Amino acid sequence: MNWYTNIKSAMPLPEAEDYPSPYGDKKYTDYAVIPDLPELRHNKNTIKNLDLSLKNTDLFAEYQPLQYLGAGTRGVAYYSPLKNVVIKATFDDDELYDAKKIMELQKNKNNSKHVVKIYSAEEVSVEDRENDSYNIAIIVMEKVNELTDMEKRIVWVIYQFIWEENNPISRTTNRTKMNLKIWNNWKIKEYGDRPTVLEFNNVSNKTYDMMIFLQEKMGMNLSDLHHDNIGKRDNGDYVLLDVGGSFE
Repeated sequence: MNWYTNIKSAMPLPEAEDYPSPYGDKKYTDYAVIPDLPELRHNKNTIKNLDLSLKNTDLFAEYQPLQYLGAGTRGVAYYSPLKNVVIKATFDDDELYDAKKIMELQKNKNNSKHVVKIYSAEEVSVEDRENDSYNIAIIVMEKVNELTDMEKRIVWVIYQFIWEENNPISRTTNRTKMNLKIWNNWKIKEYGDRPTVLEFNNVSNKTYDMMIFLQEKMGMNLSDLHHDNIGKRDNGDYVLLDVGGSFE
C-alpha cells in the first residue's frame, strides 16, 4: 500500500464515500491476489466501516485537520500537517505487533536508518454502527517523501528480478554484475523506458543498502518490500513504510 499518493482533504475525517471501494484503493478481481476478499465482503472489517467507527471517537483530535493518504484491505492512513506525522488505523494485529517490535529496536537510534520511525503503536476499542465494540490498532509514524515515478519503476524492476529470478541481495553481492543483469532483463521483458545508467545505479544502490540493513540489522524479511512501500527522507535514504509482516 502507498500512503503518499492520492491525498485528499479530510475535515475532520474523510467521508466513507471518499474511498474508491470498501476494500481499499485497489480493485481486486482475482481471489488469488487476495484470498480473504470473499470474507471481507461479508463482515464488518472493511475500510468504510472503519472510517464510520473512527468518526464516533476523538482518537485523532490532537492531529486535526487530517488528510486522507490511502487505504489497503485492512487499514487506512491519514496525514496530519499540524504534527507532520502519518497516522494509520488498521485491523491487522500482525502490523501492531511488528510496529511495537520496531519501536523497541529503534530505542537504538542507529536502527531507524532504513525503516520509518514509529512514534506510537496501541490497540484501542471502537464501536461499529450496531454499537458492537471491536479493537483496532492506531500507529503513528514518521512522514517521509514519496519516490519519483522513475524511482518507483526502478525499484519495481529490481524487486521483480530478485524474486522471480531468486537472486537474493546480501553484503557479498556483486552489485555491478547484479545491475548489469537487471539492466539487460529490463530490455528483454520490455518494462518500458529505461532511466539513465547513472540514475539506475543511484537508485539500485540505495535499494540494496536498505535491503541489507533491514535483513542484517533489523532481522526483517523483504516479503513486502516493493515500490509502493518505500519512501525517502530529505537526505535521500530509502525507508520501509508499511511494517506489517516484517518479521514473519
